[in-house]
Amino acid sequence: MHGNTLDVVDEYVVEGDARPDGGEIRFAGNVVIRGDVASGDVIYSDRDIVVKGAVYDATLHAKGNIVVDSGIHGAKAGKVVCGGNLTAKYLDDCCIEVAGDVVIANEIIASHVYCLGVVRCGNGSIYGGEVVALKGVEAKHLGNASYMKTRVVAGRDYTLLRELKQHDHQKTRSTPSG
Repeated sequence: MHGNTLDVVDEYVVEGDARPDGGEIRFAGNVVIRGDVASGDVIYSDRDIVVKGAVYDATLHAKGNIVVDSGIHGAKAGKVVCGGNLTAKYLDDCCIEVAGDVVIANEIIASHVYCLGVVRCGNGSIYGGEVVALKGVEAKHLGNASYMKTRVVAGRDYTLLRELKQHDHQKTRSTPSG
């Protein structure tokens, strides 16, 4: 209650790790995990997802923002899809699709980040993997001395690139070879 007004907050709160059994959470409101999100976990939210720990090889899908107090480890099996902005300390070997901005405090390592906003890596580094950002990329360092292949593309809409690839693939499959 706030004065004469009753506020109803749609929020699903897990007081610890998400689902130790590798389960699934689907919720129409905000989802708050006060621990880690483990390998195989799946979390869908029609609003925001907040993780107070780390995310390990899990699937997160939010129509709103995603905030991870620690980092996101992907190992290629997990995927993060965010309709708003994504904030984390670091990304390591993961696949991220974000409609808004990506704000990373430390580093992006061997990850595939596709963003319709700006990728901001503060004073950190981006090395390995691929970063495609429509509105730009900010980082202190791009690439590293170990010669890990790093691809950074600014000013491109990854959704249009994906549609073009699909169209080209369908065209190739439907064209009779002679």
